[in-house]
Amino acid sequence: MSIDELKEEISAIEKQLNADLAAKDKELGDKLSDIDAKGKDELDAAVGAKNAAEEQVNIKTSELEKAQSNFDNAKNELNEAKNALKNAQNTLKIEDKNVGNVEKDIGKQKDVAQKDLLNDKKNLEKEARNKIKDLEKQIRQLEKEAAAGM
Repeated sequence: MSIDELKEEISAIEKQLNADLAAKDKELGDKLSDIDAKGKDELDAAVGAKNAAEEQVNIKTSELEKAQSNFDNAKNELNEAKNALKNAQNTLKIEDKNVGNVEKDIGKQKDVAQKDLLNDKKNLEKEARNKIKDLEKQIRQLEKEAAAGM
């Protein structure tokens, strides 16, 4: 190969590296968007359930306060409201924990996607650098041979 051909090959490798890196950047963006979209739906559902549970806690708390003011005439109503409040509070605890778990899972998925794609980019860059070094070494060898032949 001539020096010009080797230089053209280096240029082609650099262009391919840039194209590969751009593709990896797009892939990362697409994966992060997918994770965000999926995570948003899950988070919205979990937050909605939590809000519904909070609303139930508020409703049952109000019912409990009314029942306590009429305690003498409504012992049964009071006990039912206490049980409903306890169930609503348990549901709220569960849904609150679910919101935290969904948020953690989204963060973990993003971290994994970013690490994987970063490693891919590093490997592509390393391969390209090694190819360029080999071709530059060939150029130097050809230049030495050309100089020795003159």
